[in-house]
Amino acid sequence: MNCRLLESIRYVDGKPELLELHQERVDRSLAEYGIKPRWRLADYLSQHPCPASLVGVVKCRLLYGEEPLELSYAPYHRRLIRSLRAVEAPALDYHLKWADRGALQALLELRGEADDIVIVSAEGLLTDSSYTNIALRQGGRWYTPRVPLLAGVQRAKLIATGLLTPRDIARTELASYDRIALINAMMPWAERIELSLEETQLLHGDCRKSQ
Repeated sequence: MNCRLLESIRYVDGKPELLELHQERVDRSLAEYGIKPRWRLADYLSQHPCPASLVGVVKCRLLYGEEPLELSYAPYHRRLIRSLRAVEAPALDYHLKWADRGALQALLELRGEADDIVIVSAEGLLTDSSYTNIALRQGGRWYTPRVPLLAGVQRAKLIATGLLTPRDIARTELASYDRIALINAMMPWAERIELSLEETQLLHGDCRKSQ
Protein backbone atom coordinates (compact mmCIF):
# COMPACT_ATOMS: atom_id res chain seq x y z
CA MET A 1 0.00 0.00 0.00
CA ASN A 2 1.21 3.51 -0.83
CA CYS A 3 -0.55 5.48 1.92
CA ARG A 4 0.60 5.46 5.50
CA LEU A 5 -1.98 5.46 8.27
CA LEU A 6 -1.92 6.83 11.80
CA GLU A 7 -3.41 6.05 15.19
CA SER A 8 -3.14 8.43 18.15
CA ILE A 9 -3.78 6.51 21.35
CA ARG A 10 -4.31 8.05 24.77
CA TYR A 11 -2.30 6.57 27.64
CA VAL A 12 -2.95 7.41 31.28
CA ASP A 13 -0.24 6.37 33.74
CA GLY A 14 1.11 3.82 31.30
CA LYS A 15 -2.20 2.25 30.26
CA PRO A 16 -3.79 2.64 26.79
CA GLU A 17 -7.44 3.58 26.40
CA LEU A 18 -10.11 2.59 23.84
CA LEU A 19 -7.87 -0.06 22.27
CA GLU A 20 -10.81 -2.09 20.95
CA LEU A 21 -12.13 0.93 19.04
CA HIS A 22 -8.65 1.74 17.73
CA GLN A 23 -8.31 -1.87 16.58
CA GLU A 24 -11.64 -1.69 14.78
CA ARG A 25 -10.45 1.40 12.91
CA VAL A 26 -7.14 -0.21 11.99
CA ASP A 27 -9.01 -3.22 10.63
CA ARG A 28 -11.47 -1.06 8.66
CA SER A 29 -8.71 1.11 7.24
CA LEU A 30 -6.53 -1.78 6.07
CA ALA A 31 -9.58 -3.56 4.66
CA GLU A 32 -9.97 -0.68 2.19
CA TYR A 33 -6.58 -1.69 0.80
CA GLY A 34 -7.53 -5.36 0.74
CA ILE A 35 -5.29 -6.15 3.71
CA LYS A 36 -6.15 -8.33 6.69
CA PRO A 37 -3.71 -7.34 9.44
CA ARG A 38 -1.43 -10.04 10.81
CA TRP A 39 -0.79 -8.03 13.97
CA ARG A 40 -2.87 -6.77 16.86
CA LEU A 41 -2.54 -3.41 18.54
CA ALA A 42 -2.64 -4.82 22.05
CA ASP A 43 0.15 -7.28 21.30
CA TYR A 44 2.34 -4.76 19.51
CA LEU A 45 1.93 -2.11 22.21
CA SER A 46 2.64 -4.58 25.01
CA GLN A 47 5.91 -5.40 23.27
CA HIS A 48 6.75 -1.68 22.99
CA PRO A 49 5.34 -0.21 26.21
CA CYS A 50 5.09 3.40 27.23
CA PRO A 51 8.30 4.44 29.05
CA ALA A 52 7.93 4.37 32.82
CA SER A 53 9.33 7.90 32.96
CA LEU A 54 6.20 9.24 31.23
CA VAL A 55 3.33 9.65 33.69
CA GLY A 56 -0.07 11.27 33.41
CA VAL A 57 -1.63 11.70 29.97
CA VAL A 58 0.66 10.54 27.16
CA LYS A 59 0.10 10.52 23.40
CA CYS A 60 1.11 7.33 21.62
CA ARG A 61 1.60 7.92 17.90
CA LEU A 62 1.59 4.80 15.76
CA LEU A 63 2.36 5.04 12.05
CA TYR A 64 1.45 1.89 10.15
CA GLY A 65 0.77 0.27 6.82
CA GLU A 66 0.47 -3.45 6.34
CA GLU A 67 2.74 -3.67 9.41
CA PRO A 68 3.58 -1.19 12.20
CA LEU A 69 6.18 1.31 10.98
CA GLU A 70 6.94 3.87 13.68
CA LEU A 71 5.95 4.30 17.31
CA SER A 72 6.52 7.22 19.64
CA TYR A 73 5.34 8.42 23.04
CA ALA A 74 5.20 12.00 24.28
CA PRO A 75 3.45 13.97 27.03
CA TYR A 76 0.14 15.34 25.80
CA HIS A 77 -0.53 19.07 25.92
CA ARG A 78 -4.01 20.21 25.01
CA ARG A 79 -4.28 23.12 22.59
CA LEU A 80 -5.87 26.40 23.62
CA ILE A 81 -8.91 26.93 21.39
CA ARG A 82 -11.10 29.97 21.93
CA SER A 83 -12.35 30.84 18.46
CA LEU A 84 -13.36 28.96 15.30
CA ARG A 85 -13.89 29.90 11.66
CA ALA A 86 -16.07 28.01 9.20
CA VAL A 87 -14.24 26.84 6.07
CA GLU A 88 -15.93 25.22 3.08
CA ALA A 89 -14.06 22.21 1.68
CA PRO A 90 -16.42 20.44 -0.75
CA ALA A 91 -13.76 18.14 -2.22
CA LEU A 92 -11.96 17.10 0.98
CA ASP A 93 -11.72 13.38 1.75
CA TYR A 94 -10.20 12.32 5.08
CA HIS A 95 -12.35 9.31 5.94
CA LEU A 96 -9.22 7.35 6.87
CA LYS A 97 -6.69 8.65 9.37
CA TRP A 98 -3.89 9.19 6.90
CA ALA A 99 -0.54 10.37 8.21
CA ASP A 100 -0.43 12.97 5.42
CA ARG A 101 -2.41 15.93 6.77
CA GLY A 102 -1.38 18.33 4.02
CA ALA A 103 -4.96 19.02 2.88
CA LEU A 104 -6.09 19.73 6.45
CA GLN A 105 -3.09 21.97 7.07
CA ALA A 106 -3.91 23.95 3.93
CA LEU A 107 -7.44 24.52 5.23
CA LEU A 108 -6.09 25.58 8.60
CA GLU A 109 -4.20 28.37 6.86
CA LEU A 110 -7.60 29.92 6.08
CA ARG A 111 -8.47 30.39 9.75
CA GLY A 112 -7.35 34.04 9.83
CA GLU A 113 -7.23 35.20 13.44
CA ALA A 114 -9.25 32.22 14.71
CA ASP A 115 -7.58 29.40 16.64
CA ASP A 116 -9.05 26.57 14.55
CA ILE A 117 -11.59 25.83 11.85
CA VAL A 118 -14.86 23.96 11.45
CA ILE A 119 -14.98 22.27 8.05
CA VAL A 120 -18.20 22.58 6.05
CA SER A 121 -19.14 20.02 3.37
CA ALA A 122 -20.43 20.68 -0.14
CA GLU A 123 -23.97 20.31 1.24
CA GLY A 124 -23.39 23.06 3.80
CA LEU A 125 -23.15 20.61 6.70
CA LEU A 126 -20.67 20.79 9.56
CA THR A 127 -18.18 17.93 9.74
CA ASP A 128 -15.10 18.26 12.00
CA SER A 129 -12.51 20.73 13.20
CA SER A 130 -8.97 20.42 11.84
CA TYR A 131 -8.07 17.81 14.47
CA THR A 132 -11.20 16.84 16.40
CA ASN A 133 -14.74 15.63 16.03
CA ILE A 134 -17.32 18.15 17.15
CA ALA A 135 -20.62 18.14 19.04
CA LEU A 136 -23.20 20.89 19.40
CA ARG A 137 -25.81 21.39 22.13
CA GLN A 138 -29.45 22.13 21.47
CA GLY A 139 -32.15 22.05 24.14
CA GLY A 140 -29.80 20.42 26.62
CA ARG A 141 -28.91 17.53 24.28
CA TRP A 142 -25.67 17.04 22.40
CA TYR A 143 -25.53 16.21 18.70
CA THR A 144 -22.61 15.29 16.47
CA PRO A 145 -22.46 15.54 12.67
CA ARG A 146 -23.92 12.40 11.09
CA VAL A 147 -21.13 12.34 8.50
CA PRO A 148 -17.83 13.53 10.00
CA LEU A 149 -14.62 13.80 8.05
CA LEU A 150 -13.18 11.04 10.23
CA ALA A 151 -15.13 8.65 12.44
CA GLY A 152 -13.19 9.10 15.69
CA VAL A 153 -12.95 6.52 18.45
CA GLN A 154 -14.07 8.93 21.19
CA ARG A 155 -17.06 9.92 19.07
CA ALA A 156 -17.92 6.23 18.59
CA LYS A 157 -17.80 5.63 22.34
CA LEU A 158 -20.02 8.63 23.13
CA ILE A 159 -22.58 7.62 20.51
CA ALA A 160 -22.65 4.07 21.90
CA THR A 161 -23.27 5.35 25.43
CA GLY A 162 -26.05 7.67 24.25
CA LEU A 163 -24.34 10.91 25.19
CA LEU A 164 -24.10 12.03 21.55
CA THR A 165 -26.76 11.68 18.85
CA PRO A 166 -25.69 11.82 15.18
CA ARG A 167 -27.64 14.22 12.95
CA ASP A 168 -27.06 16.54 10.01
CA ILE A 169 -26.07 19.98 11.32
CA ALA A 170 -26.36 22.72 8.70
CA ARG A 171 -24.29 25.86 9.03
CA THR A 172 -27.44 27.88 8.35
CA GLU A 173 -29.04 26.34 11.47
CA LEU A 174 -26.20 27.16 13.88
CA ALA A 175 -28.23 29.80 15.70
CA SER A 176 -30.46 27.03 17.10
CA TYR A 177 -27.49 25.61 19.05
CA ASP A 178 -25.82 27.26 22.02
CA ARG A 179 -22.54 25.39 22.65
CA ILE A 180 -19.90 23.46 20.74
CA ALA A 181 -17.51 20.80 22.07
CA LEU A 182 -14.30 19.43 20.57
CA ILE A 183 -13.36 15.80 21.27
CA ASN A 184 -10.84 13.25 20.02
CA ALA A 185 -8.98 10.19 21.22
CA MET A 186 -6.80 12.36 23.45
CA MET A 187 -9.72 14.39 24.87
CA PRO A 188 -12.51 12.33 26.43
CA TRP A 189 -15.81 14.02 27.21
CA ALA A 190 -14.74 15.02 30.72
CA GLU A 191 -11.73 16.85 29.23
CA ARG A 192 -13.39 18.29 26.12
CA ILE A 193 -12.89 21.79 24.85
CA GLU A 194 -16.30 23.46 25.20
CA LEU A 195 -17.25 26.96 24.05
CA SER A 196 -20.40 28.98 23.60
CA LEU A 197 -21.16 29.54 19.94
CA GLU A 198 -21.09 33.28 20.60
CA GLU A 199 -17.49 32.93 21.79
CA THR A 200 -16.37 31.03 18.72
CA GLN A 201 -17.33 33.64 16.08
CA LEU A 202 -19.01 30.86 14.06
CA LEU A 203 -22.38 32.62 14.20
CA HIS A 204 -21.11 35.91 12.84
CA GLY A 205 -17.86 35.21 10.97
CA ASP A 206 -17.59 34.71 7.23
CA CYS A 207 -17.30 31.22 5.78
CA ARG A 208 -14.11 30.88 3.76
CA LYS A 209 -13.87 28.50 0.83
CA SER A 210 -10.93 26.31 -0.12
CA GLN A 211 -9.61 26.50 -3.65
